[in-house]
Amino acid sequence: MPIIQSIIVEDRVQADGRRSVRERHTDDAVPAGVHEVSYLAEAAADVNAAMTARVASIEAQLVEAEHAANLGSVGGTGNGATFRYTTQAQFLVRLKILYTNSTGLRACYIGRWFHVQDLADATLRTLFGITQGQVAGLRTKFSNQNTLLANVAAENGVYP
Repeated sequence: MPIIQSIIVEDRVQADGRRSVRERHTDDAVPAGVHEVSYLAEAAADVNAAMTARVASIEAQLVEAEHAANLGSVGGTGNGATFRYTTQAQFLVRLKILYTNSTGLRACYIGRWFHVQDLADATLRTLFGITQGQVAGLRTKFSNQNTLLANVAAENGVYP
């Protein structure tokens, strides 16, 4: 996930003395992701320092964008999550937080996702901070949410 190369691909002086700068940042994902940033810099600006400083924010943006996409994919019956800049463990923590703060159909969609994924008991214990004795109850809750969602879909003639 880290940016492995950052280069200035354009640094042109403008009529007013400012500089048109374009940076190219390449990450270590396979295939490599290329992230470009263009801006106008003051004449005396240290664009190399700016480029170096920008790496952390690009990496953070990539992580947040992937988390948002992965959380947004929860709603189907499968796992549409991808882990190019994040990990499954990070995704599960975010999904658990979203589940805890959700109500109604959104909670049912997430509960169905957990039901379909059938995660290991140890994973559920760690993620939800519960004991082995509480795992069956949590699995029942997920199953009930899955059933509720299926009933709503059947009543409306659609698959959620």
